[in-house]
Amino acid sequence: MGKKIVVKCRAIITYQGKLLVVQHSRTKFVALPGGHLELGEDLKECVSREIVEEWGVKPIIGRLS
Repeated sequence: MGKKIVVKCRAIITYQGKLLVVQHSRTKFVALPGGHLELGEDLKECVSREIVEEWGVKPIIGRLS
């Protein structure tokens, strides 16, 4: 069996000059909010879904570069 490819999407969210990060519950590491891309989902849909799941707010997603 071949290797499994996992695609993760992350969001860069700034507010009043500060960067939003998420602290993992089991470690002291922090990361940008986001998660795994689901089958059939595009990048913007993934980021939007993950922000809604993690924060309960619908984001306005700007240009992906």
